[in-house]
Amino acid sequence: MSMEFLNFCLLRREDGSRVLKIPKTILDPDTQICLDIEINSKPLTIGLGEQLKKSFDQVNSFK
Repeated sequence: MSMEFLNFCLLRREDGSRVLKIPKTILDPDTQICLDIEINSKPLTIGLGEQLKKSFDQVNSFK
């Protein structure tokens, strides 16, 4: 699952993400997912909380 969160944070296409297949009862769409990395000794945080909520909403609108 860790790899799926990494892929999701690194802007993998949403339609292939297993993260969006996690039931809302387990992973609340309001959850903040952040990836902390360091590039050239400079810290960088990629946060996708709002993106996760939009993605969940899009997936559920097709049902």
